[in-house]
Amino acid sequence: MEAVGLKELVKEMSSLGDIIVVAPSTQQSGKGKSVTYTQPVRIQAKEKFLDDMIIFVRQSEITRIR
Repeated sequence: MEAVGLKELVKEMSSLGDIIVVAPSTQQSGKGKSVTYTQPVRIQAKEKFLDDMIIFVRQSEITRIR
């Protein structure tokens, strides 16, 4: 998890209970209407943060639909 702001948000919110963050493994600006349907979606354990495992979702091929 590279986004400093997201890490800070998780730190603050973790006192309220269990937190689940779903985020892409890389920067994805401008891909709000993209979908992956020809390649498998990969799930990768990346690092530990606040004693919990961080899991990233990686998409290999993106196809834009309208």
